[in-house]
Amino acid sequence: MNKNLKAGDVIESVQIAPFGEYKNYTSDGRPVTQICDKEAFEHIVKNFDKELIVDVEHRSELTDDSEAAGWLNNLRMDDTRGLIADIKVSDKGAKLLNGLNYRFGSPAFILDEVDRPEKLISFALTNKPAMKDIEHVYNSEQTGETPENKAEEAPSEMIFNNDAPAQEPAEEKPEEIPVEETKEPISEKEPDIMNSELIKLLGLPEDSTSEMIMESIGKMIAELAEIKKGEADKKLDEEADKFVEELPEEVRDTVKNSYKENAELTKTIVNSLKDKIAPKTEQVLNKEEAEVPSLTSAWETYNSLPQCEKLAFAKKHKDELK
Repeated sequence: MNKNLKAGDVIESVQIAPFGEYKNYTSDGRPVTQICDKEAFEHIVKNFDKELIVDVEHRSELTDDSEAAGWLNNLRMDDTRGLIADIKVSDKGAKLLNGLNYRFGSPAFILDEVDRPEKLISFALTNKPAMKDIEHVYNSEQTGETPENKAEEAPSEMIFNNDAPAQEPAEEKPEEIPVEETKEPISEKEPDIMNSELIKLLGLPEDSTSEMIMESIGKMIAELAEIKKGEADKKLDEEADKFVEELPEEVRDTVKNSYKENAELTKTIVNSLKDKIAPKTEQVLNKEEAEVPSLTSAWETYNSLPQCEKLAFAKKHKDELK
């Protein structure tokens, strides 16, 4: 065990992940069992980049803090110990490990469709590893020591194998982790911070589940859609009323309904027939010789009118048409 690490020193053959099956959660609360077998590790080694960051508590994945505690390279599989690699420590990493601030490691994986790790995306120093029987980062040989807490990791699409407290997550969450990675899945225990804000906005009980939140949001969307539809219908109704206001009263309802069904087509038809269905504007000639139409001329006028105008003319000239 090297107690005098300095920046640039290499810790050889660090155990990154042992063989086994380890329970965890994705970010949407789906429980998974990581299948860490030879097939998975061989695939990870084959697709490994030349170097990966070693950070603290997965901060480079979960926050804007990308300061490295070291750099992982020479990833390989050991038939007994599982996935191993060498770690070149930074000044920060050397201080943390020399001071025994951190003892264990936590790999961050991306899983395939059957929950087998297919890619290693980072490795973090932690004191609460989710993988039991993982060795200390210091040792290049398996120690047989096991961490006190068996972890069930917080929700994440990328699996971070550091421990989440089994009880009262709000009280035991490490102060140095500015994210909700230690919380239980929403559907099983308390909601995360984002859901807590939604619960307040929606006026739901504090213990509301994700399903209750989504149901409330769905109802709100439906109500807003109904309001929007009502406003659109009202606007269309006003437009139709304005369009038919100069048409004869007996055709207004028909044209209005047609306008609401297909405004553009109705406009085209009405404009082409406007001379036939629009009320005629009567002229008043204020000449001294102007005369009231005779009985004969009134009947002649009546008979010459389109059918849609006869009723209005008859009402106005009923005395002349007797």
